[in-house]
This record gives sequence, C-alpha cells and structure tokens, in this order.
Amino acid sequence: MSQEPPDPTDRRDAPRPGPRPTSSRLRLDAEPLDVQLARRRAVCWVLTAVTTAIAAAFLALFAAFDRPDLGLALAALLWLPIVGGSWWDFSRLAREARTLEEHLADGAGSSTDG
Repeated sequence: MSQEPPDPTDRRDAPRPGPRPTSSRLRLDAEPLDVQLARRRAVCWVLTAVTTAIAAAFLALFAAFDRPDLGLALAALLWLPIVGGSWWDFSRLAREARTLEEHLADGAGSSTDG
C-alpha cells in the first residue's frame, strides 16, 4: 500500500502569516472558542459540585464523631486547591481566548509588504 502525496492546494495545515499567541488547550482549528470555553465552564461546575459533595461528606462524618473542626479542616484541604485551581485555570483560559480573539480580529492573518 502506497500513500498518496499530500495535495499542495490543501491549506488546512498551512501556517498563518504573522506571529500569534499560542495555547495548549484552546484550539483555533477545532470548535469556536466560545463553545470550548462553555465546555470548560461546565466541567468546572461539575468538579465544584462533586468536590463539594465529598467535602460535605467528610464534614458530616467528622461531625458525627464530635470533631467538626477536623472535618472542616480536611474538607478545606480537599476543596480549596481543587475548586480554586480549576476556576483559576478557567479564568486564565478565558483571558487567553479573549487575547486570541482580539489578535484574530486585528487582522493578524493579513500580510503586509513593507
């Protein structure tokens, strides 16, 4: 089996002229950026809900044995880094998406001779 040579008129993988900001998680050649951000926001909400339920279970378990202070500390150790990190990452991606949209709207795809 031999592979056919690539079509030279196919411009899907062609680099765009001019420098542009890069992203490791947002893809310009996939869905629109707002759809990607909406999906990430939904994931953050689910992660928040699941982590909150687990933290509440720890709090309830320790409260049942008259140590709600330890349960609250354990719940905070579980909840704060996971939920805080996910929303921090989402806000960073949202800023990055705005930067990419501004860059594309400024006409960075057009080349100028000069």
